[in-house]
Amino acid sequence: MNNKILARGIFPIILNIFLFNNIIFPQVVIKEKVEITPTARTTDRLMAEGDGWWIGGCYIENYDSSAIDLRFTPSSIEPGETANMTLWVNASPPYEYDEEDDNFLERNIILEPNLGSISRIGNGVYKYFTPSSTPGDSALVVKVNYEQFTWHCAGFDGGKTDTSYTNNVLEELQCGCPIWLLTQVWRDYGTDSIMIAWDSLDVKVVPDTIYPGDTAQVVIKKRLPDGTLVDFDSTQTYEAGMLDGCILGKLVAGNQEGAYIVDVLQPIYFIADTSADSTGTVLLRVGLIDPVDKQNNKGDQQVEFLEIDCFFGWQSESYDDVSVVKDNPLEIMYPTADTTEWISAEPQMPAVICKAKLKNYNKGSVTFEWEYWIRYTLYRHEFYTADTLCRRTGMVKISGTSNANNSDTTFWTVPFNIANLDSAEFKGKHYSQEGGCDAIINEWYEGDSIFTGGYVFIQVTAKNNSGQIIGFKQQDGGKILGTNPDPQSVKDYANPIDYKAIVYHESAIQGVKFQHFNTKDNDLYYKSFHGWLYGWKYNKKGYPTYGVPNGFGLAKIDNSPSPTEMDLWHWKHNLETGKDRFDTAKNTSMDYILNRGAYYLEDKFLMNAYQNYNSNERYWNWNRWNGSIMRLWNYHGKVGWVENSRRANNYGKTVYQIYLQLNNK
Repeated sequence: MNNKILARGIFPIILNIFLFNNIIFPQVVIKEKVEITPTARTTDRLMAEGDGWWIGGCYIENYDSSAIDLRFTPSSIEPGETANMTLWVNASPPYEYDEEDDNFLERNIILEPNLGSISRIGNGVYKYFTPSSTPGDSALVVKVNYEQFTWHCAGFDGGKTDTSYTNNVLEELQCGCPIWLLTQVWRDYGTDSIMIAWDSLDVKVVPDTIYPGDTAQVVIKKRLPDGTLVDFDSTQTYEAGMLDGCILGKLVAGNQEGAYIVDVLQPIYFIADTSADSTGTVLLRVGLIDPVDKQNNKGDQQVEFLEIDCFFGWQSESYDDVSVVKDNPLEIMYPTADTTEWISAEPQMPAVICKAKLKNYNKGSVTFEWEYWIRYTLYRHEFYTADTLCRRTGMVKISGTSNANNSDTTFWTVPFNIANLDSAEFKGKHYSQEGGCDAIINEWYEGDSIFTGGYVFIQVTAKNNSGQIIGFKQQDGGKILGTNPDPQSVKDYANPIDYKAIVYHESAIQGVKFQHFNTKDNDLYYKSFHGWLYGWKYNKKGYPTYGVPNGFGLAKIDNSPSPTEMDLWHWKHNLETGKDRFDTAKNTSMDYILNRGAYYLEDKFLMNAYQNYNSNERYWNWNRWNGSIMRLWNYHGKVGWVENSRRANNYGKTVYQIYLQLNNK
């Protein structure tokens, strides 16, 4: 338990932010659990026996606690406005709190007083809204109390003290964690406040979201005590500056422009720069120039209390802050990070139809230059030791163009052919090849069709008629994974029958035959080095099945030859390469018989071929009498076929037994 406290570096803190008008009414405390778009629970809350939880067979009531920080942006809002609340861990430096880091139990948010509403919009991010009907003649402070209960597995620290005792000792130990770990419940909590009050100066940006090259107007009004908005006198002058995001555009009023303008009349505008690859939020400050100070020439000397990257100095004592968003007009609608495309069982690459558009664009035709990247990483491991081998990686970039008019959606189908291949890189195909792990192939080397899978990344650049970039976006495009063929298709394709025996043996993963791709993250245990190879790394769902040290797919193509890209992702190609490799093994086995003058026996011939397929060695040796007593001694006085005692394993015999079963011999 103490370990978690030290790791988080959390210390209890309660922060209240109070901003005042002339009158503040006493708080009316109304405690109420607020509906917050709840996360799906991983355990059932027990209501009959108290306030605890059932977790995997243990009823747990106690918990440890740590404080987190609630931050509102902005810290003060007017009725009808919203503020974001983010959760932060008190550390040095602070970092954002991850609500989904542990197993979720319960989350409660209470408002005091019960004014407004709060909703969850992301991990550790909430939006607070106050109704426009909130009284405007005084300031109100709303305190937000947050708590979340989670559970996790921790090491023992003086015994399993966090659980209530049960009648079954084993049940008590098991809980939601393995028996050697502690099931620990944790409460994270925090309190903060937000100010709700009308401001005498009301500033809005219309519209509040614009695109590169667009213009928004800064509208300044006077708010009366009853909340009514009226115009200022036409002679009123203003001061305006960009507190943040000054690279995203400029302020313009009259003959002044830049990140800071002063003593200007309305209208005031913000103009976004035309760069399509820079977006974000611009924070503006607008203040009133006091006519008395102006008459006394006090406005000539700026008050030096504001120093930021955008400008230096500020003179208005009455001001309001407001933001405008320079948004990316380019939207990639498909694929997204959640997309999964599938190589078919036939097999064929998927028909990937991408979609993109420019939002609110009305200046004519648009050319979309797109790039579609596919990347994969395959991890490998030694057979007899705990050592890992270098990773194998692959990448292809396919590119092209598409067109649309104004804000119309453009569509394009990704062409998986070499004519549209922009670049490729394949590294570490096999550690034994020339160049070893650092050997790189910078081309697609297997025909005109590109056939691969992995993670997808997409980039789109939008250009107008003049070739100017008006939109640019990059995003994760999900992944392309493989679908297994049906078993009968594999049986029909893997011929002749002596080769079929290899496929029956090599394609099985966790007892299921004919698996070219993993149907889940498969964890495999290897007796040869007494260790697990976990599926999330070595045998990921939708990736080619892997067997140490370098075998992939139905036929477990290994190092002679090393599997190609097609061998990895195209199951028929994998079987064809495996058959070619077995034909070579059979030729080697026959050459040995002929060169040694050995008697041909089918079992010896095939077992040697199978052993060669697996490890480039023989299962059987031929011993002939040549007058050498020493040679006869080495083979224990035997003449003819004798087992090779130096072979690595019994692969040849194992697969030959499968061959006999298939052949009903």
